[in-house]
Amino acid sequence: MSGIFVDAIPPDAPVAIVLVEQDGCDACAEFHPVFVELATPYAEAGLPILRLDANSQDPMAQAFMAKHHVRATPTLLLVPKYAYGIRVEAQDPASIKQALDWANGLHQPRAPWWQG
Repeated sequence: MSGIFVDAIPPDAPVAIVLVEQDGCDACAEFHPVFVELATPYAEAGLPILRLDANSQDPMAQAFMAKHHVRATPTLLLVPKYAYGIRVEAQDPASIKQALDWANGLHQPRAPWWQG
């Protein structure tokens, strides 16, 4: 397991990345190292990234996966605090990087629009 993952989404985080995987999944084993390599700089900059085990029996984990319609693994979700999550279907590095850039843009504090 990589050190980029947090144990829980911080309550004050405007957005989080959630990677749903499971042991014994060949696609997960292939996707995981690519994702970790691309996501490490974002995690180091403070973007919360959570790994969720699809086999978890935890009721909260099951409810989260049901809410976001997780039906297969790996599934990469961008979860904004005040909007519905976005599922990244493509697993190529360019799509992953685009999703991380988008989430990182929401995560970084900005001046209000009227302050330019």
